[in-house]
Amino acid sequence: MTKIEMIKILKISFLLIALSILCAPSCNDEQEANNREEEILNSAKNDIKKEFESDYLDEAALFAHEAAAIQKLIDFSDYVKVLADTSLELSFREKAGEMIANSFQSKNILISLNQDTESPQNEITIQLLITSGLENKPIIPPFHFDSLRIQEPLKRMGNSTYEGKITCIQSFTQSSPAEKVTRTIDIFVSKKDKVFGPDTLKVWNTFLGEIR
Repeated sequence: MTKIEMIKILKISFLLIALSILCAPSCNDEQEANNREEEILNSAKNDIKKEFESDYLDEAALFAHEAAAIQKLIDFSDYVKVLADTSLELSFREKAGEMIANSFQSKNILISLNQDTESPQNEITIQLLITSGLENKPIIPPFHFDSLRIQEPLKRMGNSTYEGKITCIQSFTQSSPAEKVTRTIDIFVSKKDKVFGPDTLKVWNTFLGEIR
C-alpha cells in the first residue's frame, strides 16, 4: 500500500468517526438519523472519489509519488534477487516476477543493468528479465542501488501523465572492489482503473520506465 492510499484510508476513518458522533443515540428520530447517516456516507464517498480521480496533482501529492517511485526502484532490486534465487520455491519467484512487471509502465520497457554499458546486448526488456530469471538463466549480475535521488521532479505531460527522472548508483556486489555505474530511471504517474468495492475508479499510480 502506498503512502497516498494510507492517507485516503485515514480520511475515511476520520469520516466514519464523525459519522458515529453525529448519529449517536442522542438522535430522537431514528428515520432522521438514518437519512443523515446515508447523506454523510454519500458525501464522504463523493469527496473521496473526487480526490482519487482528480485531474491534477498538488505539490504534496507529487512529492508522495516521487517518494513512491524511489521505493519502487529499491523494491525492484530486491525482487530481482528473489527472482534469481533458485533455493526459493517457484511460487515466490513467480510472485517476484509479477511485482516487477507491475512496477513498470510496460513489460516491453527497456532497461540497462549489466556491467558492460557499451555492449549492444546491455538493453533488455522487463519481460526477458522475468522469463530468464524463472528459467534459471539470470542475465543480470547481483546488484543493489545507492544514492537514489530525484533528478527531474515530476511534471505534467499532456492531459493524464506526469513524468520525471531518478538518478542512482548501481553497485555490482560480486565485483571486488564493487563496480559502480550511474543510472537514470524514467518515472511516470498516470491513471489506472482500480476496484473499490462495487466501484471502479481511475486513480493515479506510480510506474518506473526505462533504465539507462
